[in-house]
Amino acid sequence: MTNLSFSAQIEIPNPRRAPAWHDGLDVLRGIAALSVVLFHCIGLLPWNVQSTPLVLFGAGWIGVDLFFMISGYVICASALRLQDAPNYAQKFWRARLARIVPLYVVTSVLFVFLVDATFLRERPALQLLSHLFFIHNLFPETALSLNGVTWSLGVEMQFYVLAFLCVPSLARIRRAWLIPSYLLLLLGVVGYRYGAWYWLRTAGAADAAISHALSQVPALLDSFALGALIRLFGAPSPNRLRSMILVVLALASFLLIYLLYTNYAARYWSLWPMAVLFRTLIALFAAFALLAALSARHKLTSAWGPAIRLGQLSYGIYLWHLIVLQLIQKYTPLSGTSAVLVILVLTWLLSEASLRLVERPAMRWGHAHAKPNA
Repeated sequence: MTNLSFSAQIEIPNPRRAPAWHDGLDVLRGIAALSVVLFHCIGLLPWNVQSTPLVLFGAGWIGVDLFFMISGYVICASALRLQDAPNYAQKFWRARLARIVPLYVVTSVLFVFLVDATFLRERPALQLLSHLFFIHNLFPETALSLNGVTWSLGVEMQFYVLAFLCVPSLARIRRAWLIPSYLLLLLGVVGYRYGAWYWLRTAGAADAAISHALSQVPALLDSFALGALIRLFGAPSPNRLRSMILVVLALASFLLIYLLYTNYAARYWSLWPMAVLFRTLIALFAAFALLAALSARHKLTSAWGPAIRLGQLSYGIYLWHLIVLQLIQKYTPLSGTSAVLVILVLTWLLSEASLRLVERPAMRWGHAHAKPNA
């Protein structure tokens, strides 16, 4: 790969070398979080965005796949940095749990008391234990029952287990075998999707059951693993031309995703190319976006400050926004653009507060014996 290539340039001979924190990752996280928020506003509120550019956020749910890609990159970096340290397991899991659990617990408790506790009336033990151990995504009755967006946190935690177990070994594989290994894994992912889709369709399962089966780790592993693959090859060097080309490729692939999704959404689960291959197209989009962000300078100019801050708030935005939206629906007559503006402002304020009062103190504890920004 040469400096003229827009693919990831390999300049770090040892992939375990920890790169400096990259502002582009925060920008990408902010885009992913805002995409999910606007997607839910379009889908759950009476908010007409037809004939405006905001209609593109009707496919904003792919922000979750973008989070998976970023997580694959970042968690792989964390595992590589810590793998040879004493107490690798303790340090890895201390950092991961400190990042995820505290705000998850806070928002979950507030959801129960302020939004909806009816899900606890049936099989409360399953509800509580599955959410406590981050396996609620595995069961149809628990996946979306408590602050619906948290299904993806279950998937994330299961990804973390795989990264914890596999990355130290993958780091020792010859670089020439990394891409063939990923292609083999991709073949397995596609095979799983097709097998699950075919079996469930043949059995006459509802679309909701097919959607649930294809929202589990085996069906989503290509995005996370591709992020890890990019990290195993080493962070690309800054290159403005490559970054611009990758941005264009990311935008073009997003438009293709939007057109396919809007044209086939009603038949999504009845068409095997959509059910089986569409998510891999999204993984390709996310890879373009990640490589574009990593190809920019590590420290962006002050003009990017609001976008970087949005990324720093992204976990809070992700967990708070649906709670705020449901409270607005429940207790106010607001609708349309006015409701969306209130949701955005309240979500931002809550995210700022939780970053300062919950997330940062927990992360300081979690990274007491590791470098920050893991």
